[in-house]
Amino acid sequence: MELSKRVSQRLQDVYATGTTVAPSEVCHKQRIGGTWYCPGCGVEATESEVGVIRCSACDKNMTEFIYELVELHFHEPPRDD
Repeated sequence: MELSKRVSQRLQDVYATGTTVAPSEVCHKQRIGGTWYCPGCGVEATESEVGVIRCSACDKNMTEFIYELVELHFHEPPRDD
C-alpha cells in the first residue's frame, strides 16, 4: 500500500528504526473497530473501550495512525469468494 511521505516516515521512525521512542498517546472518543496489526511486530493489536489501539506485544499505541491509514489510504474490505 502506498503511503504519504509523512506517514511513511513516521511509521519508519516509530516501528522500523526506533528513532522516535513511542507514538503519540492519543485516543478516539469511540471504538474504531476492525482487526489491526502492529506495523513493527506484526502481532494483532487490541482496542480499548475508548478507542485506543495498542500492540499486545510491544505495547505501542497505534491510534495516531488510524485516521490517515483509513481515510487517506483507503483499501477494499476482504471479499468472500
